[in-house]
Amino acid sequence: FGIEQKRGSTWLTAYVARALRQAAPHIYIDEAIVKSALEYLVSTQNANGGFEESGDVFEDFGDDGLSLTAFVTLAFIENAKAYPEYTNLLNKALDYLTRGLDNSNDLHATAIGTYVLSRANHNSKSAFLQRLDSLAVNEDGKKWWNKTAPTAEGPSPWYNRTRSVNIEISSYAALALLENNLIGDALPVLKWLADQRNAFGGFVSSQDTVVGIQALMAFAERFSSQANNVQISVQYGQGVETLLNVNAQNSLALQSYELPNTIRNVTISATGRGTAFAQLSYTYNTNVTSAWPRFVLDPTVNRNSHSDYLHLSACASFVSVEGDASRSNMAVMEIYLPSGFVVDTATLPTLESSERIKRVETQRRNTVVVIYFDYLDRREVCPTLHAYKTVKVTGHQLVPVVMYDYYDNARRARQFYRAPKSVVCDICEHANCGTLCEKAEKRESRRFGGSDSEVEGRTVNSSTRSIASVLLLLTLAVVAAHLT
Repeated sequence: FGIEQKRGSTWLTAYVARALRQAAPHIYIDEAIVKSALEYLVSTQNANGGFEESGDVFEDFGDDGLSLTAFVTLAFIENAKAYPEYTNLLNKALDYLTRGLDNSNDLHATAIGTYVLSRANHNSKSAFLQRLDSLAVNEDGKKWWNKTAPTAEGPSPWYNRTRSVNIEISSYAALALLENNLIGDALPVLKWLADQRNAFGGFVSSQDTVVGIQALMAFAERFSSQANNVQISVQYGQGVETLLNVNAQNSLALQSYELPNTIRNVTISATGRGTAFAQLSYTYNTNVTSAWPRFVLDPTVNRNSHSDYLHLSACASFVSVEGDASRSNMAVMEIYLPSGFVVDTATLPTLESSERIKRVETQRRNTVVVIYFDYLDRREVCPTLHAYKTVKVTGHQLVPVVMYDYYDNARRARQFYRAPKSVVCDICEHANCGTLCEKAEKRESRRFGGSDSEVEGRTVNSSTRSIASVLLLLTLAVVAAHLT
């Protein structure tokens, strides 16, 4: 991902070692790769049993490495049958976890640690399950876990929305409950998780989506049935009804239906036997800057920009608050371009070589530029890009630049910039311009004493008159000569 790093990543290596073992029953996996990954992880274990990050820190939970140790331990649990020689290392890591969790109040560490202890069938799992349950939020038949916001961030509206860290915590808690066959206790958690999914089926970021889907899949495995036969009715408007059927043949297929955009009330009901999940998704845009920004963000259109060319600088830095980290996790900047503009992709490799920039990519046919930073702190960074107008468009609206912490979506900012000024007369051609542009051209002509073409036209007319006069004089001279 991005420019290759010389140092290995403990977290990423553990992730890959675990994923390869899970994939092994379905596809060919080279065991030498798995073995080398585990050996690398062995080299990162401390004498006390914990693991340390040797590379980039993708996600810092501020729990003295407990979450990282739990995550790496999962990789060894997943590979325990294939590689029993790591049993002592595994036990050492589990002992470190139990000692650390006894003295920790961190919610994320408690959730993933309890899941790890449950996977290992450790004798302390029940005690940590009880502690985890006592920290849950129960409301309207749903259960979830909410990591406390930093004191200075209490009024922030973003901390009242779904946060990626809370998705991860609740997902690990659900997995721990399911691992202990506490289905009834897990069901309210899974209901809450299902409510947090976005319109595309995921959650907030990639990692919480992986863990969230894993929890939902663990639940589905216990409740899947060949006898599944559910009829879903979607009613809206003046008695309009759409019927969808979920059965054993199509249970893995996504069925979707687009409602008219004028509909404001929908009734969804189900009959039959089995399990199905219905989700209503909607989106809208708001023309406001981000409230409670955690990044200083300043997009500036440079002076050499014009109606067909955009030179944009987007400066950013992290805003630290009391009780929170002094720098972000991996940060992402999304730069949207005005309609009709596309980025000059030939200049993007220069950005990737800049300090702290990990990767640069484009989306939507080069109309959105996404920049990934290793992290941001108080030091300002100012990536600059160039874009050209390829489609004739005018009347541009304000264009957003969005900045956010990839692993903590409550840390974000949004600012708008205005595209270089462009009017209809800049993009019309010949007869399509109409009288409005003709009048504008005449006004400009009178203002500046005429355009070059008009001056040339007057010169031509004047020359023509001069030539005519000369010809007339010559003619008169010839006539006079004949007369004489």
